[in-house]
Amino acid sequence: MAMKVFPKRLKEARNNKGLTQKEMSLELNIPYDTYLSYEANGVRRREPNIETISKIADILGVSVDFLFGRE
Repeated sequence: MAMKVFPKRLKEARNNKGLTQKEMSLELNIPYDTYLSYEANGVRRREPNIETISKIADILGVSVDFLFGRE
């Protein structure tokens, strides 16, 4: 259930921080298409590993709990 909330919260936090998807992929040092798949809903969606999730939270200044819809 929490991973269903993740793409929405990720996009929301990224927009609030004023970053583009391309900027996020550069910050995370991952391919742009990989980052796009984190925000996607449906077939093309991929889930980041815990290390990447932690790094995303740090970059965006949010908690991992926020990204998973737990707060």
